[in-house]
This record gives sequence, structure tokens and C-alpha cells, in this order.
Amino acid sequence: MTINIKVNTKLIMRIMWIIATCLIILGVIVALLLAFTPYKTALGLIPLFNMDLELTVTAYYNSFILAFSALMLLLIAQDKKKTKDKFWKYWRFLSFGFLFLSLDEAASIHEFIANIPRHYMQITSPINFAIAILGFAVTLITLTIYFKFLMSLPSNTRMQFLVSGFVYVLGAFGAELMGGFISSVGPGWSSGYYLTEVVIEESLEIIGITLFIRALILYIENDLFAVGSIFQTDNTNQHGSLAGLI
Repeated sequence: MTINIKVNTKLIMRIMWIIATCLIILGVIVALLLAFTPYKTALGLIPLFNMDLELTVTAYYNSFILAFSALMLLLIAQDKKKTKDKFWKYWRFLSFGFLFLSLDEAASIHEFIANIPRHYMQITSPINFAIAILGFAVTLITLTIYFKFLMSLPSNTRMQFLVSGFVYVLGAFGAELMGGFISSVGPGWSSGYYLTEVVIEESLEIIGITLFIRALILYIENDLFAVGSIFQTDNTNQHGSLAGLI
């Protein structure tokens, strides 16, 4: 069975940037309320958009766009497999990685994993340090394994992947490291400094994922439209639409 799905890519990206901007602004407002006012809920605004909490609108949105990235990567992998591209498995495993990140964003799996060595090695430093070290290690290993894959990409796509990945890692692990430093030798978890770090961390993650989705869309539009591809242009639409055939 063949399913035709038409997608207006420019509209999708416009909506995603609007949502990202709104979530970041709301995150800043919540941080200011926590730092400079006695409010703990602010009519429900703080529990919904506090970037330092799980089960919030921001966390669920991050989980959603990571899952959306995983779906796009899986479709690209399917296209690459169909055209007998030797790197199609790399796309598929990358899709699985993003699916794990999506689940992790919703369930905080990384905190459970990071707590294992802290428990058995009797490490008393903040969990932020363990998360950051684990994250940087996984990033380095992934870059090493995917070096040939990255070099096989068109130069524009490769640069977009690296930039979006750098932004995401800077937020997810670089800012996390800064948060551990603030909580251990600085003013503490509830300080304005720590709340600022949280906003920076989550904002960079949202921006990084959105940039990556944009890079995937541009890659599909510029490099995958060909005879036999599951992706096809919609010549009747002049606003950046594409049709994916599943």
C-alpha cells in the first residue's frame, strides 16, 4: 500500500520557530518569577513552563520534535535503503538514537543511568557533572563512528548537521556542566544564576533540534528528489512543499 503525504515545509519550519520562541520567552518569564517574586505557581504558569522541571509543556515539546526528527531520519533511511546507499544503516541507527533521546526527554532516563556509577563509586558531586561527562563521552564516540558518514554528506548538509549538533550538545551537556558548578560551589539550585543556566540549557536544546530538522528538510529537498526516491516534489505548489511516499 502506498500513502501519499504532502507537507508544506516552509510552513512547518515557521510554526516550529514560533513555538520555540514562545517557549523560550515563557521560560525566561518563569525564571524571573521564581528569582524575584514569591510566586510558586503564578496561576499554573510556573508548573507548565518551568524549564527545570519534567512533565512540562517545554519537556513534552522537546520530546515531540526529537521524535519527529527520528521519523524523518527513518524515512531517509528507507529511501537510502531503496536506492542501495551504503550508509543507509547509519541513518537508521541515527533514527533509533533520536527516538531514545525523545523517550529520555519525557522520562529522564539519563538521570537513572548517570546515577548508577555515582551510587556504586560513592560519588557525592552533583548529578549534573555525571550527566555532562556521560553526554560528552557518547558524543565523542558517535562522532568517531559517524566520521565517514559525515564526510559522505554534501558540504552544506554536513555543516548544518555539525552546527545543530554543536548547539544541542552545548545546551544539553555544556550548560549542564555549568549547572553542576553553580549548584556545588555557587549560590545553589534556587538562585538566579542557576535558573539562568537552566533557561540557556533548554533554549539551546530547542534551537539545536529545530536547526537539525531544518537541515533534514533541506537535505531531502535538495539531494533526495530523484527517480525511485520515496520523496517527490509537488510541482503544483511553489511554497516549499514535498510529498513523501511510504
